[in-house]
Amino acid sequence: AIAMTIPRWFNNTNSLRIGAASSALAVSQAAALDKRLSQLQSPRQRQLQNPEVLAALQQPDPAVLAATAEQLRQRIPDALQLRLIAVGTDYTTTGLRFSQIDRLNRSERGEAIHPEAFDDNGKKCFDLVLAIKDPDGKLLGHAVMVLDIQLLQTELAQLPVATAETLLQQQFGSTKAQAIFRTGSGTGLAQASKPAESAVPHWKLVVVPGPQLLADAAMLRFLGREVARKLEKSSRLSAQDRLYPAAARLAA
Repeated sequence: AIAMTIPRWFNNTNSLRIGAASSALAVSQAAALDKRLSQLQSPRQRQLQNPEVLAALQQPDPAVLAATAEQLRQRIPDALQLRLIAVGTDYTTTGLRFSQIDRLNRSERGEAIHPEAFDDNGKKCFDLVLAIKDPDGKLLGHAVMVLDIQLLQTELAQLPVATAETLLQQQFGSTKAQAIFRTGSGTGLAQASKPAESAVPHWKLVVVPGPQLLADAAMLRFLGREVARKLEKSSRLSAQDRLYPAAARLAA
């Protein structure tokens, strides 16, 4: 009788268990990505409040800005490139990427902006466009910082490949999703999870199950909790139907 209460979606097949586990891991990896981005962005944002940086943006002399940016970059060893751009600059003369210029303009309008990934001469990178304000909250300019994508990939690669591979995708609007990186060497997407949302709207996480996915202790605990939750819900609905038939509830 108890077996009859188990929902049809959760029968005793590996494909359904793998799907549930993969979806859970995708959400978990998205949360790990968000946390890593915050760890990277927060201290760098604080460094940009350096009085020398604020003073340089208020001049603004291109030579002073360049020298200050280089001094700052040396204190941020994982920054591949760093530019300081003052408000009022003609962004089209800066040599920045189009997407970076677009985000500078949107930031000036008070819109939310997010990192983007790109290839730089064959090297996979992502950037941070960070607003810099004075103590009164007035926007003085921005820092455009380019970082190695490995700073994100290393975090997500902590999940063993034998358990699952993680694929980070970038997709804008209705365009085709592009793979930023994959933590394993596989190429197929058989039984891949649905994309999980991250704090960056155009970054999605997909998990491709590995051979040891269902042998992972954490996954077994998760699946056990899911079985218990679904059984409890199904039993509760069954009891409701006995006491208060579904037809009567719909008519009420």
